[in-house]
Amino acid sequence: KRRVAAVNQKVPLNTPDVQAACRLIGKRREEYGPEKELSILLPPVEGDGAGFMWIYCTRWMAQMARASLEVKPVIHLDATHGTNRYGFHLYHVVAQAPCGMGVVVGEFVIEHDRGVNVQFCLERLSAYWGGVTPEYLVIDDSAVEKLGIPLAFPGAK
Repeated sequence: KRRVAAVNQKVPLNTPDVQAACRLIGKRREEYGPEKELSILLPPVEGDGAGFMWIYCTRWMAQMARASLEVKPVIHLDATHGTNRYGFHLYHVVAQAPCGMGVVVGEFVIEHDRGVNVQFCLERLSAYWGGVTPEYLVIDDSAVEKLGIPLAFPGAK
């Protein structure tokens, strides 16, 4: 019960952190430029089993991740399945901004849905966010996510 209460806390909207995060939401991506993004493309290497991976996060997304996780250390992780002809899985990492709006703070595409691939991508995103990590993760009942998350974020619930 305590964990649920901590996640569902109401955050006062008049604090400087919340106001700064809400201003960030209004900024356009063009203000940061394409050179300010994390884009890692890992083509498949024969024999490693990891397959194709692509990780994407703009500077704006990283700033939103930091601002959001400082106030409410929760991220939501979900993947699409069967939405493209190659069978790749598209993951969205979403944080709740202090003003209550859900914001995508990272995305990654993986060919093989394996826990170590999810771990690899989450670790790279966390590093780009400045090392901030969530205390709580909201996921569906995915065995792959359940394997990868504890490896990427030890101690997260």
